[in-house]
Amino acid sequence: MRAPPELAGWVLDTGALLAYANDDFYLQSVVRSCRRRGRTLLVSGLSLREALQGRPESEQLAELLDDAGTVLAEPAERDTVVLREHVRRTGGDVSAAHVAYLAAERRWPVLSDRPVQLSDADRNLLIEPV
Repeated sequence: MRAPPELAGWVLDTGALLAYANDDFYLQSVVRSCRRRGRTLLVSGLSLREALQGRPESEQLAELLDDAGTVLAEPAERDTVVLREHVRRTGGDVSAAHVAYLAAERRWPVLSDRPVQLSDADRNLLIEPV
């Protein structure tokens, strides 16, 4: 059994990014809290591209990404084997698989609109639905 997650940050998926872009009070509160406490917000590049398709000129997303506490993560070649398995478990959803991989690797909680898919990718994830 894994140790409990170290709450050094949150992983945001597409749904969380869109909620933030749409001024969702809960997401705005999480971001403010992370900034006050020096915690990191980790964003999958795949999720960001999906969110930008829905909100291409979002000032909120631009501001979020410009903050020093936000880290953008792209899939790396070395992650291919694990990602491939996560993609299979998520029913082919590559961005959900990448988010699950990032969260599992760091043992960080996820803010997500796809809790079932992420849980299918890794049952040990802590997922907060948005």
